[in-house]
Amino acid sequence: LQAAAPPGLPMVERLAVDGVTLGIAAGLTLGTAMLFGLLPALAASTFEPADALREGGRTAGPARRTGRLRDGLVIAQIALAIILLTGAGLVLRSFDHLLRVDPGVDVERILAGRVALPGARYPPQARAQFYDRLTEALAASAGVEAAAATSYLPVGGPGFGLGRVFLLEGQPEPPASTDHPGSWNVTTPGYFRTLGIPVMRGRAFTRDDTAESPPVMIINQTMARRVFGDGNPIGRKMRSWRDENLLREIIGVVEDVRYDGLADDEQSLAYVPHQQDAWGLMVVAVRTQGSPPALADTLRREVARLDRDVAVAGVATLSSMAADSIATQRFSAVLLTSFAVTAAMLAGLGVYGVMSYVVVQRTHELGVRLALGAKPRDLFALVVLRGLLLTALGAGLGLAGALALGPLLAGLLFGITPRDPVVLATVPLVLAGVALIACAVPGRRAARTEPLEALRS
Repeated sequence: LQAAAPPGLPMVERLAVDGVTLGIAAGLTLGTAMLFGLLPALAASTFEPADALREGGRTAGPARRTGRLRDGLVIAQIALAIILLTGAGLVLRSFDHLLRVDPGVDVERILAGRVALPGARYPPQARAQFYDRLTEALAASAGVEAAAATSYLPVGGPGFGLGRVFLLEGQPEPPASTDHPGSWNVTTPGYFRTLGIPVMRGRAFTRDDTAESPPVMIINQTMARRVFGDGNPIGRKMRSWRDENLLREIIGVVEDVRYDGLADDEQSLAYVPHQQDAWGLMVVAVRTQGSPPALADTLRREVARLDRDVAVAGVATLSSMAADSIATQRFSAVLLTSFAVTAAMLAGLGVYGVMSYVVVQRTHELGVRLALGAKPRDLFALVVLRGLLLTALGAGLGLAGALALGPLLAGLLFGITPRDPVVLATVPLVLAGVALIACAVPGRRAARTEPLEALRS
């Protein structure tokens, strides 16, 4: 559990198999054994000798009642296994969707680290110059294809997405109108090329977008659709009216990117050039030609060359950041799958135990059937069909329970609903296969019954 736990899971370091844990587990195990051992003992204490001596007494009175109880326990066990398997199947299907999702960026061969400039020594113009020089030096380094800096790295990377609200040029302020929310991201030129984010319309930032040039911005497709519909946003102007309150011309539209992890929903994003809004805390991203970790020393060396008092923190690959962003979903999938597989195995053992007992209990009857002309395959089918009947009843109850409890998992799912037809159709088939295997062994034993020995029992 500690190895599979996602980052930030509370108190994970305190997970341990200690005396208290073992004591509780042992107590529950012994209590369960005593409880379910007591039930047949009570049934045996009320058994009538006359019924036992009478022909066919094995199926009379209390025996029939205990038989119904055994069947009911197996049905309940299968139903619970179906519920767990359905939950695990939904989470696994959801996790598979997450692994296949398009993050909107090329996460391969990207190395990134946070750089914080002390505000006392770096006014806005000095910040802009520092990051311009740093990205230029990194881009010219051996093994580097491109480099850029940003205030907010996608797919769960470091940085800070500043939430702001925007108004179009000429649009009155609320409550006379409705503003448009979005995240504010500051980037240096070359950011979209470095991250592999396609520019769908217009252009990307260049070195000419400085503090002295007209204010500009780039928006993503979601913001373009929500604000302008089918219209062309290029050349239009917007302002972050509660903060900067400066009209900026939209010069480009870029593809959507999942910023807060692979499970992130679509959100509106506005990008502005770093020269026009110089931040001191930035994330430097480098696209490498080979292995990203090999360029970690290059990143640290170039930062130290510009300022020995500034360090790079949290150096990691973008692919590892993307993987960490779905660590919680991966952990949930591991836990639920472990519980579900265990439940399926227990359900199979339950079916096997009951059907084995039924074969022993009905040995005399099986001998009579054989003496009257029944074939061994008929006895095999008799046992297997009875086990599959119990499985079908349990599966029906389990699916009903899974449908009722499914909404509780909705918050863990991505790209599917709690009523996913693939999972709901597959899980009963899986458990039916387990039950079929569990019934096959006692079924073969029944098919091999010797009539004379059975009639003597």
